[in-house]
Amino acid sequence: MKNKKRWHVLSIFLLATIGCSAGQMMAPPLAPFLMRDLHFSKIELGLVFSSTSWGPITTAILWGWLTDRIGEKSVLPLGAGIVVLGLVAFSCGTGLATLVLSGLLIGTGFACLLPLTNRGIAVWFPASERALAIGIKQAGVPVGAAVVAAFLPPLALAGGWRFAVRMTALFTFILGAVSVALYWPAAKSKNISTFSCGATATSNPAAYLRPGKKVFVIIIVLGLGFIMVQHVVQGFTVPYFQEVLAFSEVTCGYYLALVQISGGLGRPVYGFVNDYLFKGRHPASLFSLALVVAGATLLFSLLAPASSFYLVLVLTFVLGFTSMAWFGPYYALLTEALGSRRAGFAGGLGQTINSAGIAAASPIFGWIIDTTNSYRVAFQAFAAWLVFAAVLLFICSGKSFLRGKDFP
Repeated sequence: MKNKKRWHVLSIFLLATIGCSAGQMMAPPLAPFLMRDLHFSKIELGLVFSSTSWGPITTAILWGWLTDRIGEKSVLPLGAGIVVLGLVAFSCGTGLATLVLSGLLIGTGFACLLPLTNRGIAVWFPASERALAIGIKQAGVPVGAAVVAAFLPPLALAGGWRFAVRMTALFTFILGAVSVALYWPAAKSKNISTFSCGATATSNPAAYLRPGKKVFVIIIVLGLGFIMVQHVVQGFTVPYFQEVLAFSEVTCGYYLALVQISGGLGRPVYGFVNDYLFKGRHPASLFSLALVVAGATLLFSLLAPASSFYLVLVLTFVLGFTSMAWFGPYYALLTEALGSRRAGFAGGLGQTINSAGIAAASPIFGWIIDTTNSYRVAFQAFAAWLVFAAVLLFICSGKSFLRGKDFP
């Protein structure tokens, strides 16, 4: 039975996601300031970007297991508090090592968010609405990133990049505190009967693992393909536009904000497309989207100083919209593959693999640029990987490519 309070709970998850995502994504808009102040190379800048993903690699599964054990309302304030602490530490950093360690702390706190919100969605929403619900909730990630992309460059120009990071910490703290305060009444609802914390979680997180072809394709190959393209678009749009198109720092920040806003729109829209047009046929939905993203990335890589304003604007919007739209169908398929009662763990496992892709994406992308002196080659290499992932999905999904839910 559908619970009428589910949309209220979803709005709380969205608010928490915006706040924590702003903290997790504050480094890319500050790239020119970090490079100028700390004299970072592209590879070093990539390490700073990817450091926020190292925490989830080591802790996301544990966060998911803990959420299944004690519930999302107990985990949320702990994770948000760690993000704020990491941001304060980042603002005090003096070199690569301190910024990377601070990013690790930020990522550790951020890692709690996806397992706890996905578990909450599995509790409150029927399977027929989960891709849409996850898409709406995950729209908070690019929305939070859009906020920092739009406001951090002007703040950094006015008071320095450290001041901008501290303002991000304050923003994250406020939204996190509001989310925690609003979530208490909803968490006590007696209308939730799908499962309870104690009934759904085993005391051994390793017992949740069920290796197989479906997990390999869904989590590893496809997830890496999507997240690596998304991450380099989010992380390198600013230096790409600044160095190749000769845009100013503030203008680059506005274009990055457009990427994030369009991505925030793409997630709920494509969640709706998956649930109501593809009718839950997640493999077919993700295969189609992967090819579209690869094509958009290829066209994006061909931009040049002579490109018209409208072409740059349209391609930026399209790539932002499509490169972040995968999240709802991907995690809906993952939750169904592992089972609703392990939704927290499923979210943690998916985030672990995706975080590994983020950790690898920026340094690899930066290395390709430094080696070839070409953003074009780097973008096209990542597009090729996504095409490979889509083809592998098609080969491995078999009959479920059209049926949808019985992934092999």
